[in-house]
Amino acid sequence: MFLKRITLFPQKHFYFCFRQLHLSNILEYGRYPYFNIHKNVTDPKRQDPDYFEKEAEKLPLDARYIDQLKNLWEEKIGSERQLIFKAQDSLIGNSTDYGLPKLNLDEPKLDYKGIDALETAPESVKKIFSLGHASSREINMAWKMEMIKKVRRDELDGKSLPAKIGWATATIRNWNRVYAEFEEKRNTSTRKPKLPRATWISHPLYLLINQRRKWLRLLREQSEEDFQRCINELKISYIIQKEPEHVKTRKVWSEVQLKRRIALEKEKQLEELHIRLKENREEKLRSINDEANLLNNELKQIMERLHQLNIIEKKTVADIVGEYQPNYVGEMTEIVDNSKLFG
Repeated sequence: MFLKRITLFPQKHFYFCFRQLHLSNILEYGRYPYFNIHKNVTDPKRQDPDYFEKEAEKLPLDARYIDQLKNLWEEKIGSERQLIFKAQDSLIGNSTDYGLPKLNLDEPKLDYKGIDALETAPESVKKIFSLGHASSREINMAWKMEMIKKVRRDELDGKSLPAKIGWATATIRNWNRVYAEFEEKRNTSTRKPKLPRATWISHPLYLLINQRRKWLRLLREQSEEDFQRCINELKISYIIQKEPEHVKTRKVWSEVQLKRRIALEKEKQLEELHIRLKENREEKLRSINDEANLLNNELKQIMERLHQLNIIEKKTVADIVGEYQPNYVGEMTEIVDNSKLFG
């Protein structure tokens, strides 16, 4: 970047102005533009927080292993945006009701419930004030009330943590539905440039998801029973997020997956060797026992042959009943005589 300074000299003041000459755009930005492409997720299996780690364990250990880990990392990063918005409510692959409760369209709107005059009104009047002719705002209010009824503690409860979680869950799922409609309209539009993304929905949606996580955490600390009832009734997948030190870059994530895979392969090979050793051990023990029996039989035959030779040489007597005792008295006499002669 070259700077050229022009100095002007008026009568009373000095003015300095600087003009910048850009030789290249690459100097101001980077050598290569880089960004993570957000991908559309349609596989409900990706809602599992350990899905990509399990897929990394299935990759074959060949020359393309590192490249396949890189592709898997790109899929993981590209899927994170939709998983953040939809995984906790199991909305991946659910584009019909978005987890919202079914409403009876013949019932009156929420603001007109309990009015005696409406109960005795003609059917045409009831139809006008029913949910079948309600606005999107009134339908949204009915969804929120149905979700709150599932988890609230009593009929007057509207400020407790379960009631807040029910309200937030209905709002999150409704905003996901509206955002999906905007995205479909944006993708099918022929306008150039394309319509902007509905960030006025996605940003508050992200904040509300985090706020609901906070309420769930507080409810879990206060009452485990209410917490389990909330996530079961509202069908919320409460995923414990990893600590910040576990949020890794692609290089570190690939190294961790490689080390884990090596450990798994080592354990697998050790298990195979252990099974093979057990099988070979039984075979070897069987063969050793057979050889030991043969050697024992051969030893018996040799001992019998030596016994027969001792009988022939008159060193022992055959068919002795009991134990043979040598002539200790005669031997002691001979020993004493020898000691007198040579002692």
